[in-house]
Amino acid sequence: MIERDSSGSSARNPCLCGLEWLVERMTCERGRGDDSDTWRVPADSVAFFYAPDLGLREWSVTMDVFHPGGNGPQVILGRQIHEFFTGRPDLPRTSVTAYGLTAAATAKFAFPASRWTVLSFERRGGTLRIASGDEWILEAADPDASRTIKDLEIHLAEGTQLRGFEVRGGGSSSARWRPKRSKSARRFVSIDFFDDTIAGAWTREGVEHQMRIYRKSGIERVYFLPASAAGDGFWQQRMPSRPQHADNILQTREAIGEFLPAFASAAKAQDLEFFAVSKPFDEAFPGAVFPPGSGEAEHYGRLPSLSGAAWWASDWVSRNPGLRMKRHPDDLLAAERAAPVHRVVLRSEVPAPGIGFEVWGSSDNRHYCRLECKASRQGDCQIEFLLPPHSPSYLAVTRQPGILGVFGNRLDSLLGCYDAKDRPLPISFGIASDVSRRYRAGTFPQVSFAFDVNQVGKQRVDSRKSFWFMLEDSPLGVAVGYEPFLLGAPASVYPEVRQHWLEQIRWCFDCGCDGVDIRIGSHNRTFDWERYGYNDEVLAQVGHDAGPEQVRTFLGRCYSGFLRSARSLAGEHGRKLHLHLEHGFHPARLPCAMNSHFSWEEWLAEGMADEVTLTTHSAGAGIMPPMAKMATSLGIPFNVRPYFNGMVGGRHAQTMVGQALRDLENFAADGLNIYENAAFFAVNGQGMPQPGKSAPWWELLTGRSL
Repeated sequence: MIERDSSGSSARNPCLCGLEWLVERMTCERGRGDDSDTWRVPADSVAFFYAPDLGLREWSVTMDVFHPGGNGPQVILGRQIHEFFTGRPDLPRTSVTAYGLTAAATAKFAFPASRWTVLSFERRGGTLRIASGDEWILEAADPDASRTIKDLEIHLAEGTQLRGFEVRGGGSSSARWRPKRSKSARRFVSIDFFDDTIAGAWTREGVEHQMRIYRKSGIERVYFLPASAAGDGFWQQRMPSRPQHADNILQTREAIGEFLPAFASAAKAQDLEFFAVSKPFDEAFPGAVFPPGSGEAEHYGRLPSLSGAAWWASDWVSRNPGLRMKRHPDDLLAAERAAPVHRVVLRSEVPAPGIGFEVWGSSDNRHYCRLECKASRQGDCQIEFLLPPHSPSYLAVTRQPGILGVFGNRLDSLLGCYDAKDRPLPISFGIASDVSRRYRAGTFPQVSFAFDVNQVGKQRVDSRKSFWFMLEDSPLGVAVGYEPFLLGAPASVYPEVRQHWLEQIRWCFDCGCDGVDIRIGSHNRTFDWERYGYNDEVLAQVGHDAGPEQVRTFLGRCYSGFLRSARSLAGEHGRKLHLHLEHGFHPARLPCAMNSHFSWEEWLAEGMADEVTLTTHSAGAGIMPPMAKMATSLGIPFNVRPYFNGMVGGRHAQTMVGQALRDLENFAADGLNIYENAAFFAVNGQGMPQPGKSAPWWELLTGRSL
């Protein structure tokens, strides 16, 4: 039996409050008669309980759930804080994610069909747990148990029934931040101009008309990205299967000239502030590659990668490939010494009798052919393949159709490759027939994989510790070796890199921008963040035996030095500097994007930012409240920038947009940044913007009619 700790104080009142809110806002149906205490989630809706500013380090949540399909609801506790996925309807899995890091995952559990089940979640003593009835179904270490929980959300999928909901809190809690509520947040808009040119080519009249729409809608400031010159390689989109987009970019340049000054001038004419968004780590896009040796690679390729020749890259990084973040030297040495693949082993965490697989090979990561392999089973959880001699270094594994069952595991345990001496080989994974399938026609086995590119395809994967299922329509790619560099990420240790970043900012000021907003988020993707940043110059400073935390701390100091220089540069030009603050800004001991410790507290305390932008879906989630609190205490305005471009087209747009608007009041945000223009407007055949199908959301967000 599970021992329940009853020492904590009951939080029933917030629960009841939350459930009433759920009924009013989410149209959750309450039962009648004998079922009056049962809540049902109807179709086309997701109900959730929300208790803001819980402020607890330790807590437990218990409820009775019922789901006719047996896979249960999807449950999320604290968006961007702790995510619990339990028995998703499409994939029977359980996993725990904390602060964007996969803490644990298992496929051993699914809810019993058509039967009430006690479901429990607990954060206590540095451990995260999920239980069903009297059985713990998952237990994982909390990556950062010292942080309090600033909000608590539980999302319940349609068809779920819920009763007996209870929250208990214990342990120490911090003082809650309760800012004075405000309903007067200013409205801004972001233009990601690459997306705006997908629909058509712009004219100067169209740009001016767009600014008039903003003015009429009460917009006060415009953010523009990317801050790249129109002649830079970033804009040279001559893709064989997407020529129209490339033509739109070229025609727009011919019509309005340099994009940044043209939009800055049009904004100023309408008395709008205009800021460029600088993304220092976004110099190339992984996955936008052509296979090695192909005619496209020779004609369009700019940077070599494990997947092939990357064509979507800036001129600067194409000229300076050695100044990017480098993989750990031990990994590169292992890849250099790797022998051919002799044996492939598939391992499932759950028994998977009868499920069959095929192994494919390719010499160019483009044309995959089925290999004649000798297969053998070792029980119901492991299958081995002996490959023919001289098999290629690009492989793919596909699941044979027609056999029901689940075959899955953590990615690093799911598949292993071994040489003829049975030594494990260094491998990289491709979890989708690549991102480039959007840029050219074809399906597997005629298109290539994007190796070491996470968070794409049908299944979300953020590291090698994430769970992945072998599905019939999701081949798994494998390549011997590693990416030697993060494709588009310059290393902040180099003075040349920091000077390049400063020159980009100077160019934005020369184009007439009122300021620059620096955003760390980029399109770089990898399963192995903490294995990058080990450039020779870094190791010379921190030691060749340095661990990830030492590297992160050092690279973070280098980046902070760049921000100080950027602040001075803005002052010299009489312009402003804004900074994006993101959920991924973890303590130095935790893995993070760019393997760099971004010390945002230091930035704010030193006065590096005139304003800050919280990049988030919810201002009340994760690390956002502490960021907002510190900015407010220092008199620095903070703005919220939800991903409206992903919200307004989804089935739960009303829920998410409504929450974003409530956040403005609850957290006293100074501004709302509507991201992005292309989600609401599209240029027509005459080069003029016109409202799209999401125009009603634009009117709701701005409070103005078009």
